[in-house]
Amino acid sequence: MKHAPLAILMCGLAWAAESEQPRSAATELAKALRDEDPNVRLDAAKALGRLGAAAREAVPALAQALQDDDARVREEAAGTLARVGSPHAVPAIPALIAILSDENPRVRGMAALALGTMGAAAKEAVPALVKAAWVPDRDPRTGGIYAARIMVIKALRKIAGPEALPTLSKLARDEDANVRYTAMRMLEEIGKEQEAMQADISAEGTKALLKEVRKLRAQLTALSKRLDALEAKAAKLVEGQEKAQ
Repeated sequence: MKHAPLAILMCGLAWAAESEQPRSAATELAKALRDEDPNVRLDAAKALGRLGAAAREAVPALAQALQDDDARVREEAAGTLARVGSPHAVPAIPALIAILSDENPRVRGMAALALGTMGAAAKEAVPALVKAAWVPDRDPRTGGIYAARIMVIKALRKIAGPEALPTLSKLARDEDANVRYTAMRMLEEIGKEQEAMQADISAEGTKALLKEVRKLRAQLTALSKRLDALEAKAAKLVEGQEKAQ
């Protein structure tokens, strides 16, 4: 299947980003993700990324593109799914989990970024993220370094929250300084969230206690008034009986 030359597709990219019919644009660009030319597929993924959440119609095609032979396409497709975000990109979670084991660290990093945007909805990704957190960032083909582990750690924090504490604690002692720093930052953020939650619980508990005290005081005030009335009535009866004698 052949599509328009790249120059024409790039014009379509600009149109798609500003079109009043972004869903139609997303559908057409999704078709280009299956083009035989990897450069066309790459530009289609980039164009869909510019549509953001409006590219939700292309989520199935983007999930399929995560298995593309070209690592650039896989990376861009994952990045586009990150821009689409939850809840529209949730169906792509299994495909994103699958590429957390990709040999290319850029692909792994973008997959983690996309999963992180889905929060608790991506809970099933936690085991794969924990495993990916220990995979070296060096690209076996280029020898370059890409901070995939950093993105994985941040995704773990967003998805697992306090459940990630054991893994983050281990990563805080990693030999990589950037990994250590990021893990410690995530631990600090979780700690602050836990403190805030405890403070909220404490504040709510205090409010509930105050409400109960006020309720009891009102009841005691009403009871006191009734007792005063009964005492006054009893005093009149005694006074009347004494006069009768």
